[in-house]
Amino acid sequence: MQAVYNFTFKWWYIPAMKNLMDQIGKKEFLELLKNSSEKIQINSKRFDANYPLRSMSEWTNYMKQFCQNMENEITFEVVKENEKELEIKITECLIAKTFIEANASDIGYAGTCYQDYGMTKKFNPQLELTRNKTLMEGHDCCHFKWILN
Repeated sequence: MQAVYNFTFKWWYIPAMKNLMDQIGKKEFLELLKNSSEKIQINSKRFDANYPLRSMSEWTNYMKQFCQNMENEITFEVVKENEKELEIKITECLIAKTFIEANASDIGYAGTCYQDYGMTKKFNPQLELTRNKTLMEGHDCCHFKWILN
């Protein structure tokens, strides 16, 4: 998987994004990239079917399956799950590793991690994501907490 991530991110995406950041300016570029990343998920067709209730149980099942499907790319644990909240910690992430090694964690956060907010909104606007730690930002884990209001 590392070779795939190197090809996808290190050898093309990251250099292209760094070039754009140099042209636009870091602060403005990162804000534009966050907005774009969020809109990618909001405009996605991913949740248009198969989730009629948009319930926390459907979200929990989706996220657990999503994480399990990425078992070659992340290490995760479900910390808490009930009818109103889901909490997951990711302690290893190949995407974060790739961006950090390329000295581009700010681009990785804005371009990949920030999509989580759009994905959450797309699934259910009443679902709130709080994430106070990310590997991409140098923390020991990505700490996701979703609460259904």
